Amino acid sequence: MGSNTYVRVYHHLVWGTKNRDPLIASEFRDELYKYIHGIMTKMGWHVIAIGGTVDHIHIFFCVQKMHNVSEIVRCIKSNSSQFVRYNNNPNFAWQAGYGWFSCTGVSIEGLKNYILNQEKHHKQQSFDDEMELLLKM
Repeated sequence: MGSNTYVRVYHHLVWGTKNRDPLIASEFRDELYKYIHGIMTKMGWHVIAIGGTVDHIHIFFCVQKMHNVSEIVRCIKSNSSQFVRYNNNPNFAWQAGYGWFSCTGVSIEGLKNYILNQEKHHKQQSFDDEMELLLKM
């Protein structure tokens, strides 16, 4: 392997809309996810899954270089909020904070499916309950 440095870190990011208002219209959601995917790909981050509902988003991705997570979040949130305000909802805003979870030992396919099925999942569990559970894991 030589003296090179190797990094592969999986991340799960979660954050809501401002005041958890239902600002992510279902008919615009795929366009938003594609835009975020494009931002992340351009930055060299490998997107595994993006999902969410009208009031929050989950992003599961992998990096192969060390990055500052707060800078990743800032980049995604600032660019995507401008995109939504310009193309769909002039009142759109993300919440100030976020949840960041390391995915060591997690089933990649399991987490991917969980994120891609957020609408179904949230028929049984609220966003607040979901975040509480993620924080306890």
